[in-house]
Amino acid sequence: SGPEAEPTFDPPPRSQDAPSKQGPEQVVTAETMAEVLEIIAVTPWGTDDEPTLVAALKEVYAKLNFEIPKGGRSILVPKKPNDKAEEKPREAQYADLVREAHF
Repeated sequence: SGPEAEPTFDPPPRSQDAPSKQGPEQVVTAETMAEVLEIIAVTPWGTDDEPTLVAALKEVYAKLNFEIPKGGRSILVPKKPNDKAEEKPREAQYADLVREAHF
């Protein structure tokens, strides 16, 4: 058997509604990437404020001229509820063992 072809990356489809600012090759400019990276850097991704997260994701998709996924699994996955009643007793952690042995 011959050498296998390397897998290719198929980017998400671009929105037909928004004209591409990048030209026929659909290259993402350095300016656009800087804007996207700034959005990613300043967005509080650890928050439970879903409207903030949705707005940031929509802005990233818009800047990259990507279509927002309409089906399938949500891109914002809700956190699992933390049920303290079902939590197993915690085993001694390394720091606890060191503290007990040396203090």
